[in-house]
Amino acid sequence: MLVLNKNEIDGLLDWPTIIDTCEKVFQWIDEGEVVQEHLSPMYYSLGPGHKGFALPFPACIKPLNVVGNKWGGGSRQNRSKGLPSFIASIILNHADTAQPFAIMDGTCVTSMRTGGHAALGAKYLARPDSQTIAVIGCGAEGGSFLCALNTLFDLQKVNAVARHPESARRYAEKYSRLLDLEVEPFGSAKDAVAEADIICMCTSADKPVVSEEWIKPGTHVAATRAFIDYDPIFSKTADKWVLGNRDTDLRWLKKPPFADIENLFVDSVYTDLVDIIAGRAPGREHDDERTIMTHMGMGALDIAVGYEVYKRAVERDLGKTISLA
Repeated sequence: MLVLNKNEIDGLLDWPTIIDTCEKVFQWIDEGEVVQEHLSPMYYSLGPGHKGFALPFPACIKPLNVVGNKWGGGSRQNRSKGLPSFIASIILNHADTAQPFAIMDGTCVTSMRTGGHAALGAKYLARPDSQTIAVIGCGAEGGSFLCALNTLFDLQKVNAVARHPESARRYAEKYSRLLDLEVEPFGSAKDAVAEADIICMCTSADKPVVSEEWIKPGTHVAATRAFIDYDPIFSKTADKWVLGNRDTDLRWLKKPPFADIENLFVDSVYTDLVDIIAGRAPGREHDDERTIMTHMGMGALDIAVGYEVYKRAVERDLGKTISLA
């Protein structure tokens, strides 16, 4: 069994490959080639002030002959310990035998697939001439969103906002150099989104940090955590609210904390990305539409992107082989 750590995975896949892999997953879902379970998080406490969670993301992708699981979790204490707020590992098995063949860091794979499906949503819902984006939250996902979108759009300007101004400054320095873009740190989310064509919500905030009234016509919003950190009234006032995958996302939205959000109008959902990619529903139809895609992720994306990582690692003779026998 091949074991891959974060350093071996970082930079192994290019963004066109990641986005293409994500699109294939949505197509395979439509064709009935994916089996996956949506399981609720397990919440636990180790004492006063501590709250942790853990959850599995199992999926079988028939065309790849792969079944696997991402096991992830975290707590609010992670940051103070120098750890990501979400930590994961992925195990891949041959679907026909269940024999495991790879285990890898799942935290960076999660960042890859999250940026990938967010960019895929923008491909169908943002204006093709989008040039200015606002990144709200300058962590790993803020970086993956930017890199993925830069693959699909001719970006010219990036407005970056973080809880701590120093984080936004470091983000701006890193990605202006890495992508040769104008990346400017902003002190205000309201100012950052004012002229944005695409808004990337990449925060860990537990309440909205962007208001519906700030969003100009023609803007697309890529939201990973639905409306926890984004004004829920936009679920009703947006011209199109699109889910990533109706089946898994509606299950998330019907449970806490999403089910407890006031002014969240689930009956306003327009369609999902599965139907748009399949051609059963149009994506963006007019330049002045305000659109949003929310998708909380699913195991099939993790397993498919993880399998691409595995194949590339084998080609480059990376990782360490161990035996469980």
